Amino acid sequence: MRTTNILTVSVPPRYIQAIERLRKRTDQTKSELVRDALRSYLIEQEEDRRRFLGAYKATRKESLKDLQKLKKELCL
Repeated sequence: MRTTNILTVSVPPRYIQAIERLRKRTDQTKSELVRDALRSYLIEQEEDRRRFLGAYKATRKESLKDLQKLKKELCL
């Protein structure tokens, strides 16, 4: 049973040239290079998402603290 799917994409000629140069230097197939690049991109996107959510939660937490402080000051 096949463990991968085939994906066809269009890329500019300069990308193909760069992939070919890298393929020759690293002795990897084009598929391996593209898989590695996609894996790196997906990991980076997930890390960015987690950083954003962390910053959002921290900001939200500070906002809630400020709101609670204001309520206390106004005796609400």
